[in-house]
Amino acid sequence: MADTEESAVRSAEAAVGLPSPALRPYLDSYQGYRVRLHPDAVHHGEPSPAATVIITLDAPIRLGWAGAGTQRHEVLLCGLHTRPAVIRTDGVQHGIQLSLTPTGVRRLLGVPPSAVHQSLVDPVEVLAAGDHRRRAVWSSIAEQLAAIDSWPARFALLDTMLRATLDEQAPAARDEVATTWRRLAQSPGTAVGVLADEVGWSRRHLSAQVGAELGVTVKQAARLLRRERARRLAPQVGLAEAAALAGYTDQSHLTRDWVALSGRTPRQSLDHPFFVPD
Repeated sequence: MADTEESAVRSAEAAVGLPSPALRPYLDSYQGYRVRLHPDAVHHGEPSPAATVIITLDAPIRLGWAGAGTQRHEVLLCGLHTRPAVIRTDGVQHGIQLSLTPTGVRRLLGVPPSAVHQSLVDPVEVLAAGDHRRRAVWSSIAEQLAAIDSWPARFALLDTMLRATLDEQAPAARDEVATTWRRLAQSPGTAVGVLADEVGWSRRHLSAQVGAELGVTVKQAARLLRRERARRLAPQVGLAEAAALAGYTDQSHLTRDWVALSGRTPRQSLDHPFFVPD
């Protein structure tokens, strides 16, 4: 299916920053990267239980859904999704990635995650028309970060800018939906009926409320969370053990679900995130 990562990647630089305590409930880290690649190298933006923000520091990112055309973005917001996005690297990737929790989407952007479900958009496009404070931040964030030449300084500026978008009083998800998400994060294999009983709702009402808030069904949310758990575990314990610990029936079950969501096998995703298509 693809050439090896060794032939796709020419050089790579990475940096990780920790957000300030006020921001940590909404995103876990700042992931900085600068990668030089084969000009035809491709990266799959694979589904996860987080909304992803990519802030470019060089050329705009060029991407689209698998099987569709691409568009260029200086700042990209990718909501929860259940299909891969394809990034055409054009030989370089240089930027910062943020992974927002569902609550983080509300607190930093002022909209529920369902508003950006299956979306690849500039964050400014989803902001309320009168939200001038957030518009000022998100419309200038790429330019301001690109003008700084060190990762620590960029992360410090990100802290300042994102805190300016933070609204602790923004409407929150219903407690029952938040509880369901936390329960699935702890145990992705929990049946919908069990989750509904725990929050005191019918299965139908729970499914409707989760969909209205997140844009994905309860079962889709469970798939995203289970795959993410396996992805994090696999480098330490191997795919077979990761499948068992994440709640899959066996490794074959993990592989089938992974390919359905990502368009690549677990080994391809983990070993060669950048690849040159045949």
